[in-house]
Amino acid sequence: MCKLCGTKADLCDSHIVPEFLYKPLYDSKHRTVYASGDLISKKVIQKGLREKLLCPKCEGRIGEIERRAASKWELPSRLTESSYTIELCGYSDLKLFLLSVLWRASVSTLPLFGDVSLGRYEEQVHRRVRDQAPGPSTEFPIIGRLLRSPTDETLCGWLITGPVVASYGNFDGWLLIFGGLAWICVPLLSALALRPGALVEVGGWQLPVLTFDSWQSLTGSFK
Repeated sequence: MCKLCGTKADLCDSHIVPEFLYKPLYDSKHRTVYASGDLISKKVIQKGLREKLLCPKCEGRIGEIERRAASKWELPSRLTESSYTIELCGYSDLKLFLLSVLWRASVSTLPLFGDVSLGRYEEQVHRRVRDQAPGPSTEFPIIGRLLRSPTDETLCGWLITGPVVASYGNFDGWLLIFGGLAWICVPLLSALALRPGALVEVGGWQLPVLTFDSWQSLTGSFK
C-alpha cells in the first residue's frame, strides 16, 4: 500500500533522500559506502538508499517536488562569510521539499532512518506533503545552518544523516543534514519563525554558517 495516498499498487523503489544530494559522496565509479547506525555493518552502494514506499503516481508527484528543488539547489562551495542569503527554489517549493524528506524518513524502515518517528505529528506532515500545501513559516518552522569544513572553509556537502531528535531552545524537533545544509523542524511553534536561520516566505533564506567540527558543535548551534 502506498504510504502517501493509501492506494493498493505495485510500489516503486523510492529514495528517502533524493539522488542529487548523494552526488558529492560518490567516487569515480559512482560508489559510496553505507554504514549502519552501529558502524559495524557496511556495504558499497551505487545509488542512494531506497525503499518500496510510493505508488507510481505518488512517486511522480514527489519526483516533481525533487526536480524543482534540484534545479535551484545552489549553495556556495566555499564559506568565507558568517552568513549567506540563499534563494534556492522559493519558500513553498523548498519547504514542501524539506517536509517530504522528513516525512519519508519518518515512515522508512531502513536502518539509517530508524531512530526517529514524527509520532503524533506524522499525519499533519503527511497531509501537507500529500496535498502539496506546506503551510506558512509559523507552522512547523524550519531553521537552517550552512556547514563549513574546519580545515579549508569548504561546504560539507559530503555528509548525510537520518533525522535525529534535537533541541532548539526549549523545544524538541528533528534535525537532518544533507547537501551542506543542517536543518531542524520544530512542530507548531510560531515564535521560532523569527529566529536566525528561519525559512520564511520572503527575502530568501538567511543561513548562518557553522564550522562543523563535532556533533556537539552542531547541536549546540541550535540552542
